[in-house]
Amino acid sequence: MQPADESPKRVSTKLDGVYARATAAGIESKSGKPLDLPHIHKRLERHFRKYPDGELKGELFRPGAGVEKIAGEVKAGGSVAKGLRIHLFPDQGPRPLPVGAVRRVHAQTAKTAGDVDRIYQKAVKRGEEGVMIRHPDGTIEKRKPRDTSEHVVTRASAGTRGVMEVATAGERLPRGAGGRGAGGGVSAA
Repeated sequence: MQPADESPKRVSTKLDGVYARATAAGIESKSGKPLDLPHIHKRLERHFRKYPDGELKGELFRPGAGVEKIAGEVKAGGSVAKGLRIHLFPDQGPRPLPVGAVRRVHAQTAKTAGDVDRIYQKAVKRGEEGVMIRHPDGTIEKRKPRDTSEHVVTRASAGTRGVMEVATAGERLPRGAGGRGAGGGVSAA
Protein backbone atom coordinates (compact mmCIF):
# COMPACT_ATOMS: atom_id res chain seq x y z
CA MET A 1 0.00 0.00 0.00
CA GLN A 2 1.29 3.47 -0.90
CA PRO A 3 1.78 6.12 1.79
CA ALA A 4 -1.06 8.69 1.79
CA ASP A 5 1.15 11.46 0.38
CA GLU A 6 2.23 9.26 -2.54
CA SER A 7 -1.26 8.26 -3.72
CA PRO A 8 -2.20 9.52 -7.21
CA LYS A 9 -3.76 12.99 -7.24
CA ARG A 10 -5.29 15.21 -9.92
CA VAL A 11 -3.70 18.65 -10.12
CA SER A 12 -5.22 21.60 -12.00
CA THR A 13 -4.68 25.34 -12.36
CA LYS A 14 -6.21 27.54 -9.64
CA LEU A 15 -8.29 30.28 -11.26
CA ASP A 16 -8.96 33.50 -9.34
CA GLY A 17 -12.62 33.89 -10.22
CA VAL A 18 -16.12 33.30 -8.82
CA TYR A 19 -17.56 29.81 -8.22
CA ALA A 20 -20.71 28.86 -10.14
CA ARG A 21 -22.93 25.81 -10.48
CA ALA A 22 -24.94 25.20 -13.66
CA THR A 23 -27.99 22.98 -14.16
CA ALA A 24 -30.73 22.76 -16.77
CA ALA A 25 -32.63 25.36 -14.71
CA GLY A 26 -29.85 27.97 -14.81
CA ILE A 27 -26.62 29.12 -13.21
CA GLU A 28 -26.28 29.91 -9.53
CA SER A 29 -23.70 31.13 -7.02
CA LYS A 30 -22.19 29.07 -4.21
CA SER A 31 -25.00 30.32 -1.95
CA GLY A 32 -27.67 29.25 -4.47
CA LYS A 33 -28.49 32.74 -5.75
CA PRO A 34 -29.52 32.68 -9.45
CA LEU A 35 -27.02 34.43 -11.75
CA ASP A 36 -27.99 36.32 -14.91
CA LEU A 37 -25.52 34.82 -17.39
CA PRO A 38 -27.61 33.96 -20.48
CA HIS A 39 -24.60 33.81 -22.83
CA ILE A 40 -23.13 30.96 -20.75
CA HIS A 41 -26.39 29.11 -20.14
CA LYS A 42 -27.19 29.21 -23.87
CA ARG A 43 -23.88 27.41 -24.57
CA LEU A 44 -24.82 24.74 -22.01
CA GLU A 45 -28.39 24.08 -23.26
CA ARG A 46 -27.35 21.25 -25.58
CA HIS A 47 -25.46 19.52 -22.76
CA PHE A 48 -28.45 19.73 -20.42
CA ARG A 49 -30.82 18.38 -23.07
CA LYS A 50 -28.65 15.25 -23.08
CA TYR A 51 -28.10 15.27 -19.27
CA PRO A 52 -31.23 17.00 -17.85
CA ASP A 53 -30.43 16.01 -14.25
CA GLY A 54 -26.74 16.86 -14.51
CA GLU A 55 -24.83 19.68 -12.90
CA LEU A 56 -21.59 21.38 -13.83
CA LYS A 57 -19.35 23.21 -11.39
CA GLY A 58 -16.77 25.75 -12.41
CA GLU A 59 -15.19 29.15 -12.02
CA LEU A 60 -16.48 32.30 -13.71
CA PHE A 61 -13.36 33.90 -15.06
CA ARG A 62 -12.01 36.40 -17.55
CA PRO A 63 -8.26 36.48 -18.23
CA GLY A 64 -6.68 39.71 -17.07
CA ALA A 65 -9.56 40.69 -14.78
CA GLY A 66 -9.10 40.60 -11.02
CA VAL A 67 -11.55 38.74 -8.83
CA GLU A 68 -13.17 42.00 -7.66
CA LYS A 69 -13.97 43.01 -11.24
CA ILE A 70 -15.26 39.53 -12.05
CA ALA A 71 -17.47 39.57 -8.92
CA GLY A 72 -18.87 42.96 -9.95
CA GLU A 73 -19.66 41.69 -13.45
CA VAL A 74 -21.32 38.56 -12.04
CA LYS A 75 -23.49 40.71 -9.74
CA ALA A 76 -24.47 43.03 -12.59
CA GLY A 77 -25.18 40.11 -14.94
CA GLY A 78 -26.64 40.39 -18.43
CA SER A 79 -24.63 42.34 -20.99
CA VAL A 80 -22.15 43.59 -18.36
CA ALA A 81 -21.04 39.97 -17.76
CA LYS A 82 -20.86 39.02 -21.44
CA GLY A 83 -17.03 38.75 -21.38
CA LEU A 84 -17.06 36.11 -18.63
CA ARG A 85 -16.51 32.42 -19.31
CA ILE A 86 -17.21 29.42 -17.13
CA HIS A 87 -14.16 27.20 -16.70
CA LEU A 88 -15.50 23.76 -15.76
CA PHE A 89 -13.67 21.87 -13.05
CA PRO A 90 -12.09 18.53 -14.05
CA ASP A 91 -13.28 15.07 -13.09
CA GLN A 92 -17.02 15.70 -12.80
CA GLY A 93 -18.46 13.33 -15.39
CA PRO A 94 -19.60 14.30 -18.86
CA ARG A 95 -18.71 17.88 -19.75
CA PRO A 96 -19.66 19.79 -22.87
CA LEU A 97 -17.12 20.63 -25.53
CA PRO A 98 -15.24 23.86 -24.81
CA VAL A 99 -16.94 26.36 -27.12
CA GLY A 100 -17.44 30.10 -26.72
CA ALA A 101 -18.09 30.99 -23.09
CA VAL A 102 -17.46 27.42 -21.88
CA ARG A 103 -13.93 26.22 -21.15
CA ARG A 104 -12.42 23.24 -19.33
CA VAL A 105 -9.85 23.35 -16.57
CA HIS A 106 -7.15 20.83 -17.53
CA ALA A 107 -5.90 18.43 -14.83
CA GLN A 108 -2.80 16.28 -14.69
CA THR A 109 -2.25 13.12 -12.69
CA ALA A 110 0.52 13.36 -10.10
CA LYS A 111 1.71 10.00 -8.82
CA THR A 112 4.12 11.35 -6.20
CA ALA A 113 4.52 14.42 -4.00
CA GLY A 114 7.44 15.38 -6.25
CA ASP A 115 5.10 15.35 -9.28
CA VAL A 116 2.72 17.70 -7.44
CA ASP A 117 5.61 20.04 -6.62
CA ARG A 118 6.81 20.10 -10.26
CA ILE A 119 3.30 20.87 -11.59
CA TYR A 120 2.89 23.59 -8.96
CA GLN A 121 6.27 25.20 -9.74
CA LYS A 122 5.48 25.25 -13.48
CA ALA A 123 2.09 26.87 -12.82
CA VAL A 124 3.65 29.57 -10.63
CA LYS A 125 6.37 30.18 -13.23
CA ARG A 126 3.63 30.70 -15.88
CA GLY A 127 2.08 33.33 -13.61
CA GLU A 128 -0.90 31.22 -12.48
CA GLU A 129 -2.44 31.82 -9.06
CA GLY A 130 -1.49 28.33 -7.93
CA VAL A 131 -2.97 24.82 -8.19
CA MET A 132 -5.87 22.78 -6.86
CA ILE A 133 -4.96 19.26 -5.73
CA ARG A 134 -7.75 16.67 -5.79
CA HIS A 135 -6.98 13.74 -3.48
CA PRO A 136 -8.38 10.22 -4.06
CA ASP A 137 -10.61 10.54 -0.98
CA GLY A 138 -12.36 13.58 -2.53
CA THR A 139 -10.67 16.30 -0.51
CA ILE A 140 -9.40 19.32 -2.40
CA GLU A 141 -6.31 21.26 -1.37
CA LYS A 142 -5.42 24.75 -2.59
CA ARG A 143 -1.72 25.58 -2.99
CA LYS A 144 -0.69 29.18 -3.68
CA PRO A 145 2.65 30.97 -3.44
CA ARG A 146 1.18 33.70 -1.23
CA ASP A 147 -1.24 33.97 1.67
CA THR A 148 -4.78 33.00 0.70
CA SER A 149 -6.27 36.26 1.93
CA GLU A 150 -6.23 38.49 -1.13
CA HIS A 151 -6.70 41.75 0.81
CA VAL A 152 -5.76 43.08 4.19
CA VAL A 153 -8.85 44.83 5.50
CA THR A 154 -7.92 48.08 7.19
CA ARG A 155 -11.45 49.44 7.72
CA ALA A 156 -15.00 48.24 7.13
CA SER A 157 -18.20 50.17 7.69
CA ALA A 158 -21.85 49.90 6.80
CA GLY A 159 -22.69 52.12 3.86
CA THR A 160 -26.01 53.31 2.52
CA ARG A 161 -28.75 50.77 1.72
CA GLY A 162 -26.89 48.01 3.57
CA VAL A 163 -23.91 47.99 1.20
CA MET A 164 -20.64 47.41 3.00
CA GLU A 165 -17.69 49.65 2.23
CA VAL A 166 -14.33 47.96 2.64
CA ALA A 167 -10.94 49.67 2.62
CA THR A 168 -7.89 47.49 2.11
CA ALA A 169 -4.19 48.18 2.34
CA GLY A 170 -3.52 50.36 -0.69
CA GLU A 171 -6.88 49.73 -2.32
CA ARG A 172 -10.56 50.52 -1.87
CA LEU A 173 -12.95 47.92 -3.21
CA PRO A 174 -15.84 49.16 -5.33
CA ARG A 175 -19.18 49.56 -3.58
CA GLY A 176 -21.05 46.28 -3.54
CA ALA A 177 -18.04 44.12 -4.40
CA GLY A 178 -18.29 42.63 -0.92
CA GLY A 179 -15.45 41.11 1.02
CA ARG A 180 -14.69 38.14 3.20
CA GLY A 181 -12.57 38.01 6.28
CA ALA A 182 -9.52 35.83 6.85
CA GLY A 183 -9.55 33.04 4.32
CA GLY A 184 -9.74 35.53 1.51
CA GLY A 185 -11.62 35.90 -1.66
CA VAL A 186 -14.42 38.11 -2.77
CA SER A 187 -17.94 36.85 -3.03
CA ALA A 188 -20.41 37.80 -5.71
CA ALA A 189 -23.39 36.67 -3.71
